Amino acid sequence: MNKQLGSIIFSFVLLIVFSLMAIQATSFAKLAKFFPLYIAIGAIVITSISILLQLKEYRKERVQEERASKEENLATFKYILWILGFVVVIYLLGFVIATVIFLIAFQLLESKHKILPTIGSTAVVIGLLYGFTNLMNLYWPKGLLGLNIF
Repeated sequence: MNKQLGSIIFSFVLLIVFSLMAIQATSFAKLAKFFPLYIAIGAIVITSISILLQLKEYRKERVQEERASKEENLATFKYILWILGFVVVIYLLGFVIATVIFLIAFQLLESKHKILPTIGSTAVVIGLLYGFTNLMNLYWPKGLLGLNIF
């Protein structure tokens, strides 16, 4: 249970207590009942207003949480599509060429990087791939079209 919901429940308990106080105050003697009855009625009004405001805020936050959850799910789905697209391009063109295409496309479209940093970081990655290829005798997967840079 979150803090806001606990506060709403507590306010409802106070409303019940103040209502019982008002009911009890009606059984007092005529001159003795006015002060506790008016205090209880005032507390009932204030507590009711507080509950309404808390419920309004709680609903508003729930709507925002649901909207944020939907946006988060959409963002997650978008990144899954990026990865699936990368895998498909690897299958068609090969790992190295797919990596170049993916890095450039992702950085320009998704990360909104400028062209020079994008080309620079892609060149560093391709240099690392080339280094691994030569130092470790790695063979990167070729695609369906059989293309390969090195």
